[in-house]
Amino acid sequence: MVEAVIFDLDGVLIDSEKYSSSVELPFLKSVCTDWDNSFHPKGLSRKDVYKICRERGWLKISWTEFFRKYELASQKVYSDLCQLNPNVLTLLNLLRAQRIKIGIATSCPQKTAELVLSRFKIKSYFDVIKTNDDVTLSKPHPEIYLKTVKALKVNPANTIAVEDSISGLTAAKKAGLICLQYGPEKTEIADAKVIDFSEVSIPFLTSLQKNFSFTVENNNF
Repeated sequence: MVEAVIFDLDGVLIDSEKYSSSVELPFLKSVCTDWDNSFHPKGLSRKDVYKICRERGWLKISWTEFFRKYELASQKVYSDLCQLNPNVLTLLNLLRAQRIKIGIATSCPQKTAELVLSRFKIKSYFDVIKTNDDVTLSKPHPEIYLKTVKALKVNPANTIAVEDSISGLTAAKKAGLICLQYGPEKTEIADAKVIDFSEVSIPFLTSLQKNFSFTVENNNF
């Protein structure tokens, strides 16, 4: 039996990832003294992006200044540009009708998550919301999923994580969850993938759960 479904926010519930090339990357290039186009920040928290850029010697500003400027650069995406991905509301209503618990595990700051949930009036759908502010270690570390599952009071083997990035899928897999990848690409980490949420039904989710085998890392949170 599927007990819960946990969603990532960026690129899964909302289409914010498509603005990466027009908003996020130009911002990062503007504050970095150097840049490597092979670096893709998709799925990484802002803290991890800052850490990586600092370690590579591209960034000289403080974390406080970086975070402030990042917030200003991304504000328009979350407050105006991004939209809910197709059929998100249909899926949320389906899960709620089946009394399946619903959670969020996002690398976004709490302030950003609250802005999005308020803007689209969907906060009431979620039983638990965990953001990067709730963890010490960001995705791909499993901490955020372990904490979300614990707060939901469900078995990870009966819980499906919906992610679009390798770091998110890795975090969910390490926490022992079933991994459903949203988007056009299929990684080896994912147990299944969908391109549109119209593909997701209760029989589909039940089949995923029945066919799932997992290994949970020994982490204590």
